[in-house]
Amino acid sequence: MRMSHIRYFVEVAHTKSMTAAAKNLHLSQPSLSYAVKAIEDEIGIPLLHRHSNTISLTDAGEKFLSEAERIIESADNLTITMKGYAGLKAGNLRLGMLWIAGYMNLFSLLNEFRGKVPKVTYELTIDGSDVLMHGLMNRKLHGVFVIRSQLAIEGNNELHSVKLSTGEYVLIVPEKSPLSGMAEVSVKDLSHETIIMPSEKTLLYHQLNVMFQEEGIAPRVLCSTSQSDVVGQLTAEGLGTAFASETIAKKICPENCRIVRFSESAKIRRTIYFVMLRELLEYPLTRAFCEFVARKYTKRTQKRVSHFPQDPNDPHRITALS
Repeated sequence: MRMSHIRYFVEVAHTKSMTAAAKNLHLSQPSLSYAVKAIEDEIGIPLLHRHSNTISLTDAGEKFLSEAERIIESADNLTITMKGYAGLKAGNLRLGMLWIAGYMNLFSLLNEFRGKVPKVTYELTIDGSDVLMHGLMNRKLHGVFVIRSQLAIEGNNELHSVKLSTGEYVLIVPEKSPLSGMAEVSVKDLSHETIIMPSEKTLLYHQLNVMFQEEGIAPRVLCSTSQSDVVGQLTAEGLGTAFASETIAKKICPENCRIVRFSESAKIRRTIYFVMLRELLEYPLTRAFCEFVARKYTKRTQKRVSHFPQDPNDPHRITALS
């Protein structure tokens, strides 16, 4: 049963005239009569009593009219709702954030975007990169901020990414540690240190394990955590040596600790991406957020998303959110 035929029937029922209804609908009378007859043939019962100068409804027609009006109202409301989603005036954005999101000003970034699309709601998952990528690939998250290798992200055709930053990991060393007086340290220099390892959910944890294994070192591990405040407290008490990106280390390093770099052969680099499934570029809200992130971080990634519609009348165009 066509939606257009249902609307035609309602107009006929309201005007009680095929002629008047056809005029209001800008249809020929035969076309309108055919549409109403098609409904009656499909449901197997007459809906109208056809008189010489007017039309009245059968009992079934009265019930059909009541239900048809409800269906039309629901369909119209649904259209309005969907236009809200298309125009970024409705929707829910599910994002994955790293534990260090606050230090990266990602919450401020999200708040800025929220100010431009205030009717959108948000759900955040804060966890390690592995967990966040799993949520993304299982369609539980729309986009994630993660630490990943270039090959893992840019080599996956399912993914669309924006590179946010690249940096190096350093050590946060208590003053009493022999390492605190060194300009640089190697992996072997850590063999007698008590280590605060990052969370097992992080890429850094696996990178460190590989490095220790290659050097034949079994590190003395105090605990595993990627909570920056905990790392700062533990190193402040001199309980262990910790790892952090240079940016984070500068923010959390206690006064009685030092930041020490790795030697060139031991450097561990960290790249942070915003990642989403390429299929979500077709969806207005996720596309808008991705382009917003790209505009905020790099001109290069802005070019990477330049295939987005640039029609000034396009309601999804992110420049409207600048």
